[in-house]
Amino acid sequence: MKKNLFAIILVCLTLLFNSCSKEGPAGPAGPAGPAGPAGPAGPTGTNGTTNVISEYINLSSGYWTSSVTNGITSWDATYYTPNITQSVVNSGAVITYLNTNNSYTALPCIFNAGLSSVNTCKAFIKLNTINFRIENLAFNPAGSTVVNFKAVIVQP
Repeated sequence: MKKNLFAIILVCLTLLFNSCSKEGPAGPAGPAGPAGPAGPAGPTGTNGTTNVISEYINLSSGYWTSSVTNGITSWDATYYTPNITQSVVNSGAVITYLNTNNSYTALPCIFNAGLSSVNTCKAFIKLNTINFRIENLAFNPAGSTVVNFKAVIVQP
């Protein structure tokens, strides 16, 4: 009798656990709930500082000196500005442009000034100075009225 009772309990437990099946597939997602309340305002930030300076540089014929290296004539002019500090040299930036026909071209650049040869223009930055150099076999900025540049000085 104990064997029968054990067998009946075993059959009942097997039917109980195996007769349950999973439900069908999940239904579609419900609509989104309402938006929550706005959070508190953040702290007021500090005011920024202007750390960019633009300088328009007009170098007349008296600024330019010439030299010849390997048959190439270089014309050099030095522009002094107190805005190029040691801090700018170490951690800032100076971006220079040549103005040709009312259009600015970033330096260094290669351009044709209406001559049969190619000109290059460069700028070298040091403390309180920008040294401009134009290299060409025929171009003579000392004979021009003015050569125009722009310097954008970014202070750290």
